[in-house]
Amino acid sequence: MLLSIVLMGVALAIGCDNSFEPLKENNLYNYSMYGVLDQSADTQWVRVMPLRTTILRGPISNDANVFMIRENDGQAVQLQDTLMQLAQNTYVWNFWTDVALNSEYTYTIQAISPEQEKTSATANIPPDFGNPEISYDSRTERCFVDIKGDVEHLVVAEITYTFRVLYDGEPSGFQHYSISSLNEIEELFGGIKRFEVYNLSEITRVYGVSENQIIDLSGELLVVSADSNWYDFNKDAAEIPGKYSNVKNGLGLVTGVVSKRLPYRPNVPGQENLTFCPPR
Repeated sequence: MLLSIVLMGVALAIGCDNSFEPLKENNLYNYSMYGVLDQSADTQWVRVMPLRTTILRGPISNDANVFMIRENDGQAVQLQDTLMQLAQNTYVWNFWTDVALNSEYTYTIQAISPEQEKTSATANIPPDFGNPEISYDSRTERCFVDIKGDVEHLVVAEITYTFRVLYDGEPSGFQHYSISSLNEIEELFGGIKRFEVYNLSEITRVYGVSENQIIDLSGELLVVSADSNWYDFNKDAAEIPGKYSNVKNGLGLVTGVVSKRLPYRPNVPGQENLTFCPPR
């Protein structure tokens, strides 16, 4: 999911820039490289593709050897490759490893061609932080999410709801709808970041139904802290489209994150028996 966010974002930014056309002959870059190194994930994925003169239409071998290097002590591991088929008979090479990442460490992804030409990108893993606290105030019927710890660059704060809708008394299939609260976060004393959740009104408005027509409602909270690469990419993509890439001798973006994904339900002491935090 996080890799998809970066891939879409970089593609949009690059798509606005006419100074580089990857499908034309070029001698400037060896590989494109896109990835999110997530300290909370059990497997790391990085997409590494040769900058070709044509789109990859068949299962052609990738000639790159790809490594992940922990810069703090020089430890290196070679990533395994996986060929994936996308829509319209196009193929991409994703490289992966299940080696655990350390927070506050620096990692470099390096691709080496048969001619020993190197393409690389470096990412810093942010400090780890605890699971967000979800609380429900029964007096005011308000729900809060508190994020504690060293979270300098918060880049995702969203809840994905799963539910069904009653139409003429008949339930629909399960629907999925994500709502971001990233622009609604307030800073509290002690560095706590808080946002209030009142999303049911948006769901009913988008689906054109009443609250009573929403059934089997549940949610999943996702909070992501990222290194400065993600922040700089978003900033430059907005100000100067197509400018930002942290890949040397290549094109793309590799960034480090710490993510927290948990059910959207109260988890503070004394509220564990509540199955859901009602979204007003």
